[in-house]
Amino acid sequence: MKNVLLIIIILLGCNSQKGQHLEKECKIEETKDLTQINNLYERIKIPDLYKDTLENNENDYQYEVILYKMSDNQNNKIVVVRKINNKIVNFKEDLLSKQNFNLKEKDLKTLNENLNALEGNFYFETCNEPSTNNDLYLLVINKSGKIFAKYLAYQKLSFKKSQTNNNVNKIKRILEIMYRNSW
Repeated sequence: MKNVLLIIIILLGCNSQKGQHLEKECKIEETKDLTQINNLYERIKIPDLYKDTLENNENDYQYEVILYKMSDNQNNKIVVVRKINNKIVNFKEDLLSKQNFNLKEKDLKTLNENLNALEGNFYFETCNEPSTNNDLYLLVINKSGKIFAKYLAYQKLSFKKSQTNNNVNKIKRILEIMYRNSW
């Protein structure tokens, strides 16, 4: 009898935690002000190696997509996809190593389609509940040497599509490709 009661208590506890997790609502804010989004993460200590990549806007890149991931376990990483003179260059880097990788043809096609259709804007997630972790995801998209779009999330990433903003959906498709290739 004690075992049955213990199992019921555990299941109820799991269900209540699951319900609490689902109640956490995050929404995506949009701004055209680059300074506003930069101010959101200016106090975060980003290693110089990554800071140089995030702030480097070369004019000879047709486009550059950068994902910076920072997590509680200090497994910080940057993933970069660049198109230079119609040639694609991809690499991912952490503080210990740098390695090239190849994008799947399907991912490259999706990336190009969404980059071509994307409208320049800056987005950041805000949640009704503070995060219990220090994860940060910053997506930076440069086109022809100019910062074109940014997306900032402090929580676990959600690739759920927006019902009202197609531009956010394009950003999330790009973000999903970059995130998947970060491992």
